[in-house]
Amino acid sequence: MFLRDGHGIIRRCWGGYSPKLYDGHWLEVYKEWLEKHLKGASVVADQHFEWGKTSLKGVTFFTHIKKPAKPTKSQLKTGKDIKKLTIEQQKMNKDVRETRARIENVFGYLKTHFKVLAVLFLEDQEQLDAIVHYTSAIHNTRRQHHFA
Repeated sequence: MFLRDGHGIIRRCWGGYSPKLYDGHWLEVYKEWLEKHLKGASVVADQHFEWGKTSLKGVTFFTHIKKPAKPTKSQLKTGKDIKKLTIEQQKMNKDVRETRARIENVFGYLKTHFKVLAVLFLEDQEQLDAIVHYTSAIHNTRRQHHFA
């Protein structure tokens, strides 16, 4: 899990976690840290972070607005009660999608530039975490030189 700013700098890196752990559960585990260190911050994330919208104090989460359920056959026949996203909601989703693309490309960047992250890793979790931290530091050094 990475915390990354709008300039592409990785500000915090937590070790990997099981894909079986829902992101909302991860937020619950780190709730105290997130509220303390991200107070006043805005977070752009996918819908798995919805829990943070209502459960974290002082941190604003932007996630996609869920699309309405598909209309039933009777709704399609009558045309009544068919729910659609408003133009504002569609714009919000577009903005969130574009921002997330900038933020989340760090994973692709790291895997492209550090082949060790793109292949099956046979060492233990501690070694994998160390490699993720090392590659993150190299990434940040490259980004900081980019802005210098």
